[in-house]
Amino acid sequence: MGHPTEAWSRSRWSPEFVRGSGRTVSRKKSYDLFVDWGEEQKQRRAQGRVARLTAILGALFLSIAAWQAVETIIELRRGLTTRGTVVGLEKVGQGKRRHDFPRIEFRDRAGKTHQFTDWDSDLYGIGEVVDVVYDPSRPTYASIHSPYENWKLPVVLGSLGAVFLLMSVHRLRRRR
Repeated sequence: MGHPTEAWSRSRWSPEFVRGSGRTVSRKKSYDLFVDWGEEQKQRRAQGRVARLTAILGALFLSIAAWQAVETIIELRRGLTTRGTVVGLEKVGQGKRRHDFPRIEFRDRAGKTHQFTDWDSDLYGIGEVVDVVYDPSRPTYASIHSPYENWKLPVVLGSLGAVFLLMSVHRLRRRR
């Protein structure tokens, strides 16, 4: 034993000592074992980060969906319903990305005429009659009243959030 590092290099904490076997292996083989172990640890940490990020995104989508659902419920409970007519189309975009959003005219309970553009839908044509829900204190805050129009955003965001949360739970359980 000449140099102190030579004694350390053959000890049980050296890369040459294979844990649990009580035997030593060549430096090349022990290095490969440590590199494999290190790479495995890096992959596990990366998978954990991905699972946590997926869970955060899922929770974010679910919270936005819940907020939208509460807003929709409040709007439907406070709002009054009436019939409106599509009087025009607001053209947005060009080419294949062009959308025609309906401009709807309706009368409130006082008989006053109001117009609004529903930016959530491009399914209606001029002259169509639609159900409208509006805030009686601010009639310009109105929207088309249909289950699809009212619930599409909360349902889509809630579904995405649930999928992301389930994916993260699956990844975290598989990691163990």
